[in-house]
Amino acid sequence: MSQMSQTLQSQLGGSRPLARVSALLVAGILTGYVIAAHGFTQALFFIFALSALTAFLAARYPWLAVVSPLVIFIVMGIGVSSGLNIGGASINLADVLLLPALAPTIAKVLAGRRDLSYPSVPALLIFVWLVLATALGVYYGNSLSLVRNELHVLFFIVLAYFWAIVELRTPRDVWLASIALIAATAVAGFKSIYISFFVSHFSEGYSQLWQASTTASRELGGQRTILNGADTFFVLSMPLIASFALFFRERRYIAWLSAAFVLTLYGLFISLTRTNWATVLVAILLVMLLGMRTAGRQVVRIGVAVLLICILALAVSSMITFGGNTYDLGELMSRRLEPNPYTGAGNLNYRIMESKALIDQAQEHLVLGNGLGASFDFLEFRGATSVNWAHNGHLWLLLKSGLAGMAVFYLGIAATCWQLIRMSFHAGQRTLSAISLGFGIALASLMIMTLLVNRISNMEGAYFIGLAVALPQIISRINREVPVSAIQEAS
Repeated sequence: MSQMSQTLQSQLGGSRPLARVSALLVAGILTGYVIAAHGFTQALFFIFALSALTAFLAARYPWLAVVSPLVIFIVMGIGVSSGLNIGGASINLADVLLLPALAPTIAKVLAGRRDLSYPSVPALLIFVWLVLATALGVYYGNSLSLVRNELHVLFFIVLAYFWAIVELRTPRDVWLASIALIAATAVAGFKSIYISFFVSHFSEGYSQLWQASTTASRELGGQRTILNGADTFFVLSMPLIASFALFFRERRYIAWLSAAFVLTLYGLFISLTRTNWATVLVAILLVMLLGMRTAGRQVVRIGVAVLLICILALAVSSMITFGGNTYDLGELMSRRLEPNPYTGAGNLNYRIMESKALIDQAQEHLVLGNGLGASFDFLEFRGATSVNWAHNGHLWLLLKSGLAGMAVFYLGIAATCWQLIRMSFHAGQRTLSAISLGFGIALASLMIMTLLVNRISNMEGAYFIGLAVALPQIISRINREVPVSAIQEAS
């Protein structure tokens, strides 16, 4: 045991100071927010109660600590812009809910009960990319507030990586964390059903909670509902569900996965985001093809059945009327050519204009990039001199980190996908095989959907990247330390 750990124990008393350290850290975090808000309000009381509960559960169930951010992102739909103005101070909900949950992990490290492993090569590549992009943003004199905001989001990659490395120690931890991710997404799917059938999107009675976490579009009669946070995981959970269905064919698993699939599919469908639909089809096809090697020929029948369900669901959507508008190919094309209320140009032209403006700005520092906080001139007619976000996440990466930074980032992502997919081929370890294949394809899906729906610059996308990058290292450690029989029994 390290000298620091012994000193900590002697100061706190006893041989297990975890509870005391956690309580002190949580109390310090919450006190800091009370001071920042210049007082204690009713809203703070409920937020802090949820924070304390999250911290308690994180201390009791380590695997839950790791996925608690994703559960919050998915179910509550909060992100970097979600905050409360209390007492003249803006409190970010993600921070105030997650920092207390992190306290037990910090306490374990300080007490010597957990060791921080050296980062893997893919993790180091992504960390180097983040440090360089941040340094360039400061060097070029980009707005410090924009640099800070983007670093705030992307730091969730680092947080998720080390959090997972420290807390996910056994096959059961990894299994339960994966199940929790699927379950949270299914709950969000149920939330979509509730909003669709029981909440009026644009009425005065529309709950502020739903407004804060939901984008209810006026397109197609106001029936397009996008759940912030969950919209990303409606896509990323599908490969996990498909992978689990291949490796776990017992009736109890199939029934549970079928329910999760239906709820997730509804949330995906009601978003009416064609990029997400196409990404899910590609992801399921990849799971089917790659899982065939391990799961056997039956995977073909299962995969074809799932694909047929998805394709038929999309085909049916072309015959459903939303507010008097039929969502078919003709409607799609006409809507693409109609003037956009913001730009005056067709919606399709809007994306093209955005990409051209971004590329023009990126050419200023094409090799190394313009750094975090970089922006490009666009939408001047709306009174905005520049914007720093784009629908195409890969072009967004080009602007921030240049060709060199993109190469480093993609190398880290590609290495992680390769490691996870290769690990899925380990015979006799269906728990880790299913998780490896599902997360590997999910990470690839995140990169695919980012072509038109930028999610790597969001909290939920950044956190998922960190979690996925940590998994190969976690699984390798489990394979070294845990007997195969224990791995098989984890599920």
